[in-house]
Amino acid sequence: MQSIDDKILVKIKKAKRGTLFFMEGFLAFGNARAVAKALERLVNSGGISRVARGFTLFYKRIQFWEIFSLLPNRLQR
Repeated sequence: MQSIDDKILVKIKKAKRGTLFFMEGFLAFGNARAVAKALERLVNSGGISRVARGFTLFYKRIQFWEIFSLLPNRLQR
């Protein structure tokens, strides 16, 4: 059985380059608290990077400058 951490990494690695991920997208893998803890562990281990609170991405999937074109849409919600 895969851990929540593993399931999150598989989903991220399958995504297109430049995809931003939000915690809500991983809630199928567990409750909000478990997903948040798994994301925290992945950030601490260097597997993913947190762009800002609520913004998480796989560090090899997006260029830093590309983030700015994506942020306004999320901030308007």
